Amino acid sequence: MASTGDDLWGNGLGSSEYYPCCAGSGDTTVAIKEIYNFETMASFPAVGEEAVIYIDDSNNQIYKWSDSTSVYSLLSDKIPVASTTIFDTGKSTYTPDFSLTETFSYTLTEDSIIENPINVSTGQYGYVIITQDGVGNWTKDFKDAWIFPNGEPVVEQAANSQNVFRYFAVSSTKILVEFVSDI
Repeated sequence: MASTGDDLWGNGLGSSEYYPCCAGSGDTTVAIKEIYNFETMASFPAVGEEAVIYIDDSNNQIYKWSDSTSVYSLLSDKIPVASTTIFDTGKSTYTPDFSLTETFSYTLTEDSIIENPINVSTGQYGYVIITQDGVGNWTKDFKDAWIFPNGEPVVEQAANSQNVFRYFAVSSTKILVEFVSDI
């Protein structure tokens, strides 16, 4: 594990848990164990680790260390980035389309299921905001591609409350999710 930077997922990824991810060049798949944020790329460790994703917070670029070339490879140039938030309301099932944006805002008007996303690019990251309508007390369930390393949180269900989640796509079928905040 890297000794500096902030672990995005807290202590949720134990030493035996790895998730597949892109290698940064070619079609090789490697295991990802941790995700670290740093103020700038200049603050990355001089020698990185193969099983770690490094995020440069100054420009939101994503990098991965390669032991074979001893350099950091840019991954975020392979990720589609949109500049808008997709808003949707009131369906019993909701399927985020990751090709459209990186931020989704969904308002619950009934008990709902957040389906596995479609058109996922490995390395894509963003936010999902779940809002209760004026009635509130609606439940939501995430399908199996959404992985909560620390366990799915109990979220606020009061009328008009919002719950914010941060995600990172380690593959098209595994989306690591972190609960950020109730608003």
